[in-house]
Amino acid sequence: MKKTRYFVILLAVLLCLSGCYPLRPMYEQEDAGQITQKGTELMQGWLNKNMPGAELRECTADRLMWRGDGNEYLTGYAYGSIVEKDQARDFAVDTETGDVYFKMDQDTQRALDRAVAAYLYECMRIVQENDGDEFFCSILAPSHDPEHFDSFDYGLPAGVKDLDAFVRNPDSRPPIHISKARISVPDDTDLSIFNLEAFETLSGQCGSVIDGLTMANNTQTVTYGSGNAGFYEYGVLLEGNEYVLWGAVHVREEKRDSSTNGMILSEQTFTPELDLEFEETEKGFEFEFPHDGWGHGFRFYAKENSELIHHNYIYYYGNHKSTIRWKEQTQGFYAMVSENQTIVDFDLDGRLEQAE
Repeated sequence: MKKTRYFVILLAVLLCLSGCYPLRPMYEQEDAGQITQKGTELMQGWLNKNMPGAELRECTADRLMWRGDGNEYLTGYAYGSIVEKDQARDFAVDTETGDVYFKMDQDTQRALDRAVAAYLYECMRIVQENDGDEFFCSILAPSHDPEHFDSFDYGLPAGVKDLDAFVRNPDSRPPIHISKARISVPDDTDLSIFNLEAFETLSGQCGSVIDGLTMANNTQTVTYGSGNAGFYEYGVLLEGNEYVLWGAVHVREEKRDSSTNGMILSEQTFTPELDLEFEETEKGFEFEFPHDGWGHGFRFYAKENSELIHHNYIYYYGNHKSTIRWKEQTQGFYAMVSENQTIVDFDLDGRLEQAE
């Protein structure tokens, strides 16, 4: 009996340490049953009015884990599926308001992404450089339990026929969560105007919660998400006969103070004699970042017809090393890249030596 008790205790400890322990429901089953019943009634009523040919297959109270304590809470929504003309669709219904949401298929998701991206670009007054921008967004269904949840992603509100009109009318729709926006803009676009206040104003103007935005041209990058904004201007840090070191020359970072809601600003400009020590050696190059406060590295480019590109290099940093190769870029330059062909950002003290 003692062995069994010790085993159970040990198993519980291991599950807790690994994070793989059962969720504890922080609600009464009676409450879950009431949400299921109300959700079923609301959804059936909605179907009778809007999709009389559809069949309600299932409906149950939605429960989610709250990261604050790892336990499970009711959301106030019921979710399930319907079938219309042999096509199944997942839904969620807000049991307090009766609002219905449908999970989006890939085509609808892509169309929403395009509509929101076009509206965002218009609000920012920027010109899209190419069609390869990465963009992903979702609709935020409201939470009635703000202590545990901010919002939910249940899909597109029912009844939306024109996505462009829906997106461009922020006062009459839920907020849109932009979780990824990687945007390329022309080189003559001045991105320094996009500071923290500008992004906060933009979010309110276009009715969006922006979490992961990166906008860039060849010399400037801005980032915004989770209440933080950054502006990075790039240029030549050091130039040799056969190479160029390219990196941040000016950095502005802003965030909101969680206690006062005031803005915390950090602004730095690269100073060659203080922020980077770089030396050509018999076997390659050695570099050090003496000023800990700078914290930004560089990319190593070889000029056209440079002898450097005929050799691979070993990058030594701390107790680690990695193989560095060359990859041709535009305008006759070659960049140092890792084994997976991505351009290396050198931001740790180290040395580069020609591979034998």
